[in-house]
Amino acid sequence: MAQQQSWSSLPADLVSRVADCLLATNDLDYYDDLRGVCHHWRSATDDPRRNQHDPRFRATRWVMLGEREYHYSAGSGDAFVNIATGRFLRKNLAPLLRDHVLLTTTTGGLLVLAARRGGSRPHAVAVRVANPFTGSVIRFAAPLQNATGLRFTADVVGFSHTLVLVSVTSNEVFWADPQSESFSVDTSSHGSCPACRLPLIAAGKCAAVVMGHGRRESLVDSLAVANNVVDQPILSGGGEDGCRCYVVEAGASAGELLAVLKRSNGVDVFKIDSARNSMERVRSIGTRALFLGIRSFLVDADRLPTIKPNCAYFLRTDIAALARDVYRFDIAAIETEQKPEWVEEGIRDNDFIWPINLRPFTVTQLLCNYTMDILCHQPVWDGSCFGEYIDN
Repeated sequence: MAQQQSWSSLPADLVSRVADCLLATNDLDYYDDLRGVCHHWRSATDDPRRNQHDPRFRATRWVMLGEREYHYSAGSGDAFVNIATGRFLRKNLAPLLRDHVLLTTTTGGLLVLAARRGGSRPHAVAVRVANPFTGSVIRFAAPLQNATGLRFTADVVGFSHTLVLVSVTSNEVFWADPQSESFSVDTSSHGSCPACRLPLIAAGKCAAVVMGHGRRESLVDSLAVANNVVDQPILSGGGEDGCRCYVVEAGASAGELLAVLKRSNGVDVFKIDSARNSMERVRSIGTRALFLGIRSFLVDADRLPTIKPNCAYFLRTDIAALARDVYRFDIAAIETEQKPEWVEEGIRDNDFIWPINLRPFTVTQLLCNYTMDILCHQPVWDGSCFGEYIDN
């Protein structure tokens, strides 16, 4: 009778191949579970905590759906969704937030944290970036100045983990790498809503850090070109009211960008070709769908059945009626003008505050809510981690 072998005897190359499959889908929690099986499997794979700068271990495909929920029902765990695979996950963030408050999140799933107290400098807060799936934390030497009352979107780019923050409140851009002595501040114009073109701005600030260190990347030379492309008159909408241009990351590789012009009566999607200094109009983004707002991103609609592929989803707010609704445009529409299709009611402010209003939300509602609801940073002096949310 053949002797039964245990899983711990699996050859190292096979363990490594399975691990690579998990990293390819950014399932970092599964990767961590795999490493916990036995000593042999740990030795056959790289430790994310010892390789913080390895791009394989950076959260890039996750959206935090429970960002607001955390501040109203702490301790229940926060919901994330992998926008490439459609997998949902709850993570207990309490260990990461023990001495910090949530400043904002990236559309990849990284947490930007601020120290609870400013110490001797109340207008400056220590900042760190945490990966909720690996537990790794990157501390920034530079304090963030005068952040109180501001709402931020964020991105972490480059090998050196350059943190780029765009203030939705003041339209200022802050950026630094972990070793920087201070955050650089850019007050120049990046359009009416710079947060809407965060991927392009972040790539530019990453290039500035790279150049400052005496190194060059292929992306550097194309950034000015890409900016010029986005600023072309075609994206002004011909003066039409209600137009806004969004820049959305189109793939895992740096520099793959879409420029999206959302008009009151339609949507136009362009693929930015930096090498040719041009944009190409596209009428299909395959099985993916766009979610547009202050934070914009692509999801795989095949993995999220309630979402229609090749459409652009967005929120409309009726201030007078205190109502928010989800609409969508068909990207493939041939007509120059189309009426936006009503999808469902959006999530309102008091839906999170009053228990009587809490109900199961659809993934479409939650993703649309994430595009627009940005946490307003307030200093914490009473041990509470509750923040204030403001809609745009």
